[in-house]
Order: sequence, then structure tokens, then C-alpha cells
Amino acid sequence: MKCWHRQLRTYISRFVIAVLAFAPSTSDSVAHASELAWMRDFNEAKRAAETARKDLVVVFTGRGWCQPCELLDQYVFQDQKFVRTTAEDFIFVELDFTFADTPEEKVREAKYGQLKDKYLAGGYPTMVLMDSRGVPFATIVGYSTDVTPDKMAEKLDNAQAAKKQRDSRFQNAKTSADRLERIMQLHAGIQAVAPLFGSLEEHGDDAVLKFYGKQVDEILDSSDEAAKDIRSFYVDRRKARDKWREDRATEKLRDKKVLEFVAAKDYHGAIDYLESILPENADEELYWRLQLKRQELLEASGDHEQALNNARKLLNSPDIPELTRESVLDSEARCLVSLKRGQEVIVHYDRRIEASAADSKRKLKLLYRKAQSLDQLGISPETIDAWKAHRDFAEPRTNEWLTGTVFLARALKRSGENDQAVSLFNQILATLAEAKDGKVELRWPWAPDRGQFIMLDAAECHIALLQLSDARKLIDQAAADIEMLRRSPHADDNERAEQLQIRVTELRSKIGNTAESQP
Repeated sequence: MKCWHRQLRTYISRFVIAVLAFAPSTSDSVAHASELAWMRDFNEAKRAAETARKDLVVVFTGRGWCQPCELLDQYVFQDQKFVRTTAEDFIFVELDFTFADTPEEKVREAKYGQLKDKYLAGGYPTMVLMDSRGVPFATIVGYSTDVTPDKMAEKLDNAQAAKKQRDSRFQNAKTSADRLERIMQLHAGIQAVAPLFGSLEEHGDDAVLKFYGKQVDEILDSSDEAAKDIRSFYVDRRKARDKWREDRATEKLRDKKVLEFVAAKDYHGAIDYLESILPENADEELYWRLQLKRQELLEASGDHEQALNNARKLLNSPDIPELTRESVLDSEARCLVSLKRGQEVIVHYDRRIEASAADSKRKLKLLYRKAQSLDQLGISPETIDAWKAHRDFAEPRTNEWLTGTVFLARALKRSGENDQAVSLFNQILATLAEAKDGKVELRWPWAPDRGQFIMLDAAECHIALLQLSDARKLIDQAAADIEMLRRSPHADDNERAEQLQIRVTELRSKIGNTAESQP
């Protein structure tokens, strides 16, 4: 699994470099733009929390490859009001799951991995709130941009209030001489924080049973008839966890079998296997999960015609869940692209875009996917129109607007419309300059100091327009950062430096050849 995560991080980094043409440099594992006094050593942080009588916010994150992690840092942890509000009560600990390939980093990776398993941090980012002894009292999984710094601070306040209630109840239980009263106080203490933990699916375990197992065991060991309902509550909770574990084990075995077929490139064998294990009376969730897996395998097999027909068959089912329907629609679009049915791709997306008129976020996403699909097919006029539609719908000088502008400019450049392309590239560079001055706020992966490839794209347009002096200035400006990137300790920066050097060399050669060919 660790290998798979590493491959995914590498893929994301390369995708950002290749598609957006410039990625942010991975932040140093110690430096932060905010004033939060981040700690990296967990045990040292616990000691500091005990001394200062503070709680801990332990953040499991991934710098440079986890977009929600970067957004959480940018929009919450770097907010000065949030810092002032929370730093008095919490010590913040960052466990960054971005590792270099050195012996020291492998030790850190193993240590962090143990903490990740211990505290049920299933994804990134995950914030675990715990007391100075390391006992969690809340978890916050993931990040969405509607969670403002004020809302996050409120969550931390509410969690601390619940922890105080937990501690009060546990203290009452400790000092109570009455067995039943003790059980009731333990139960009340657990329930004070229980709603602040996520689900089994999020954590891969029941956080309450894991973190408060000692208290639960004491409750279950009681024999008082008056505590029967409380005992039943935890018995049922354990049964639910055990059932979930059993289902997960079955699912893992099924996935392992499917992977064996895939490794042998026997996709149809995998499909037949899925059909053979599909129970006649399968619950709806399992049925559609297996149907989605079957659709994925049909795509992977390369039989896009069969995959397309199956997608359309599933879409005609009256009881298909909405989220599943969206996944199948995406599969239908990919099949149409693979079959090079450009006009059908346009009809497909236009229908979905029209249906999403009331949902601006969804509409923008579909406009992007339509343009991206047509770009992949190389349908020039339609691609340009699609990127224009995406750019026009996006809010100016935002991440989405910048992305649409990049792709539109490059589509125009490929079509030989270099004047228009240069104008757009200049707009991008101007926006990045404004971001550098703090006038525009950009989200990861856009970084104000990573516009070198945009400069080189603009330079190439200037060369085509025989504006060689303008081209030279841009090339020199982009090349100035190459040595700095080569000296960076981060592999992504080193890779960017090599790609920059290749393009700089190519464009300087092109300028020389163009100049020689002029009378």
C-alpha cells in the first residue's frame, strides 16, 4: 500500500508539471508562512503540551502532493486570526507524509506510519485532537473550502468543551463508590466525545472502541441489571464493528482476486469472476459497487465499444443511485473519447452542462472536462471554443480561470493564432505577478513564482511572430531560475530544472535558426 501511495504522489507531481507546466515547490518540512509554532516530534510535543497544560492538534498531511492539505494550510493555518484564537489552547504538530529516499527519511516514514495506524488517520489531511497524554477526543477528516478559519476555530472550541465534559465525567466515575453510578459516569464521559469521531469507513475501525477500550471493557464487565441498556449499547457497537471488519475482509479478498486477473491482463476473467460472486439478493450498495468495478474492467480491457454499451445499459436502470450515475456518465464520456467520437462527446457534455445550470461548481467542472476531452481528440476549432467557454464561466484571476487560460492559449498556439496566444500568456504572467505582490490569492498547485514554462510558451509565440527580442527576454527570464531549482533538495524542483533547460536550449536554437533564415 505504501508503494501505491508513493506512485500516486509521483504521478500527481508529474501531472502538475506536465499539464499546468509549473508546480509549486514543496514546502520545507519546517518552514511555514504562518506564526503557528509547529512541532514535528510527537513525543516532544506531548511533553510540551503537558508542561504548558495544553491540548494537541496533530495534523497528518502531505506537502506538495495533497491538494486538500495545501488548501487547509493556506486558508486556515496561515490565517492570523485563527493563529491568535487557537495557539493559546493548543500545540500544533505536523506529521508530513512526504518522504525523501534516504535512510533517515525511511526511519521517519516508519515512525509516522505507526502513528497514523495508532490514531486511525485513514486519509490526508486528518486532524486528531488529543490531550497531553495522547488520548484523542475528536478527529477532523479532510478539508473543504467552505470551512473558514472561524468555523475551524469553533470546531476546536467545541471539541475542547466536550473533552472537559469527558474529563469531568471520568473524574466522577473515579471517585464514585457506587458501581452503577460509576458505569453511568463512564458512559456519559464516552458519549461526550463520541459524536466528534468519524465513521468506520473513514478510520477503518471504531474510534470510540479503540481509544476508550478500557472504559468500555469496564462497562461490559459490570453485572448490574440497571446497566443492562448501557452494556447492550456497546455490545451492539462491537457487533457492528466486527461485521464491518468481516465485510472488509471479504472485500479485500475479492479485490485481491480481481487484481490477480488484472495482473495477468485477463480483464474478461475478472468480469466473469465478479458476475459469479454477485449474490442474487445483494444489497443495493454492494450491487452497484460491483457494477462500477465491472464497468472499470470493461474500460481497462480496451473493448471501449462494449464498455460504452454497458455504461448506457446501466444508465437506463431506473434505480441507479445518483453518485453512481455520475461515475457511469464519466465512463461513457471516456469511452466516447477512446472511440474518437468527437461529436458524440460534445452532445454528451452539452446535455450534462445544460442539466447543471443551477449548480455553478458542477457546471464549471463539466465545462473543463468537455474542453479537456476535445483537446485530447485534437479537434481544433471545437477545442478552442470549449476552452473559451470554460474560461469565460470561471471567475477571473482564480485557479480555474488560470487553468482555462493556459489551455486556451496553448490551443491557440497550436492553431497558429500566436497573437491571441501571446495576449493570454501575458494575462497569466500578470496575474502571477499580482499574486506575488499579494493582490491576488491563488490556491495550490498555482504558485506565483513558478511561471517559467508560461514565459517559454509566450517566447515560442514571439519567435513564430518574428519578435525575437521579446522572445530572448522571456527565455532569459525563465532560465534565471534553473540553477536555483537544481540546488533545491526537492526532486520535483530538480525535475522542473531539467525540463526548463531542455526547452530553453530548444528555443534558443530556434531563435538562432530563425535569425539566420531572415534576409
